[in-house]
Amino acid sequence: MTFSIRETTTTSQAMVIFSMLLCIWPDRIDMPTNAVQSAKVNGPSSFYHYGCDAVDDRGWGCGYRTIQTLCSWVLFGRVVDPSEEVPSLLRIQQELVALGDKQRVFIGSHEWVGSVEASFLLDQLYGVQCRLIHVRCDEDLTEHVIPDLLHHFNNSRAPVMMGGNNDAASKCVLGVCYSENVYYILILDPHYYGPTLSIEEACSGGWLAWRSINSFDNNSFYNFCLPQSQTYGEVLTE
Repeated sequence: MTFSIRETTTTSQAMVIFSMLLCIWPDRIDMPTNAVQSAKVNGPSSFYHYGCDAVDDRGWGCGYRTIQTLCSWVLFGRVVDPSEEVPSLLRIQQELVALGDKQRVFIGSHEWVGSVEASFLLDQLYGVQCRLIHVRCDEDLTEHVIPDLLHHFNNSRAPVMMGGNNDAASKCVLGVCYSENVYYILILDPHYYGPTLSIEEACSGGWLAWRSINSFDNNSFYNFCLPQSQTYGEVLTE
């Protein structure tokens, strides 16, 4: 079944939404007790979540919201064309159709998107190439993705998109650390629905939180999209 997504925001309204959303600075987030070997995103990003632009996307839009958060990070760091807006849900769908990844019936639907679509969008819109990592359900996340995340957040330092099959809830990863024999990753959860939060409210509500790598679903595979932007604030050219 196909549903319609009504475009409810103009360009100027989209910029207002962008400016009103909670701005996340990972360096200001408290670390787990006795944390060592930490690495985080460099620079701010906006917290895009369910309903933040008056489109009620509960139940299907978490992947789109994580993509928007990644896009906001790119735009915060761009030296050129600073007025460019984070793409709406509808534009994300339109771009994926234009790229040939989706059929036209995808536009206006509630079909989910994930890390692969995120990599297409970031390359198409901003020239940012991405590395994709697939971790099978029988593989250990600590062994198969933590080293890559540590390297990523010590080098490219862009936010990462994460999602799976059994655990199909999209998440934005903003950092990684090691504490008391366990690795933790800093998760920004787009499933929040409601008014703009303060950083304290986001943390106390669990929408921005350090999660033990052992808390994830062992029966789910996971895909990770790692944007390969080398320097925050670099000039991105077509």
